[in-house]
Amino acid sequence: MSATTILLEVQKLNDVSDRLRSLAWQHPVVSEGLLAISSHVRNSATKLEELSTTQMSHAAMKDSTIWSGEGLRCHSGRLW
Repeated sequence: MSATTILLEVQKLNDVSDRLRSLAWQHPVVSEGLLAISSHVRNSATKLEELSTTQMSHAAMKDSTIWSGEGLRCHSGRLW
């Protein structure tokens, strides 16, 4: 699954969270439960986005590094 696909799923999860929050205000009897679920969905979306972004960063760093006799260096020459 590509990073773009994952980020689209993150957006869908955020949209679900927004809809649940909206429903909570429309249905006071179940609002507490809907707000709790909305919060969990949003937290999951945030964690998925962070994981995806971290993985993309690591992949980009891995692609932009080269091995030299002095250790692992990125193209800017900094030693990792």
